[in-house]
Amino acid sequence: MNRPGDRRRAALRIEMHDLQLDLPSSRDGRNLKMDKFFQAAKQLNAKFERNYNKKKNVQNLDKTYMLGKRLMQFIVEEIPRHPDYRAPKYDKQREKLSKYVEGCFGKLSHLSDQMDAEEYEKIKTQKSSRALNIAETKINAVKAHQQYPHQQQQT
Repeated sequence: MNRPGDRRRAALRIEMHDLQLDLPSSRDGRNLKMDKFFQAAKQLNAKFERNYNKKKNVQNLDKTYMLGKRLMQFIVEEIPRHPDYRAPKYDKQREKLSKYVEGCFGKLSHLSDQMDAEEYEKIKTQKSSRALNIAETKINAVKAHQQYPHQQQQT
C-alpha cells in the first residue's frame, strides 16, 4: 500500500458487498433473461453517475466509490457469465457496457485521487498535532525547570 487512501479503499471494497443492490446473479442466469442484466447495469450506472455528480463529502465519496467498484465488478465479472452474453443480438448492449466501464474507470481514478488528498490532509494534521504536543511538552518541561531549578538538579 503506497498511496495514502489505499487502506480506506481496501476497507470500502470489503464493505461494498454489504451494499443493498438488487442485482441479478450469474447463478440465476439460466432463469433470467439477458435483458435483466443489461437493465440492472444501466440502473446501477445511473445511480453511480448521480452520486458522482453530487457535492462531494467523505460519506458520499465513499458510497460513490463503492457503487463504482460494484458496477465494474457486475459488468466485468457477473454479466459475462450469463449463457447468452455472447449472442450476436446483444452486440449493442455489450458496447454500451464497455462505455460504462470506460467512464466508470476514469471516475474511480478521480475518486481515488480525491481520497488520497483527504487521507494526506489527515496525515498532515496528525503529524502537526503530534509535533505541537511534543513542543508543548518541551515548553512545559523548560517552564518547570525555570520555576523549580533546584528540584531538577537533585534527581
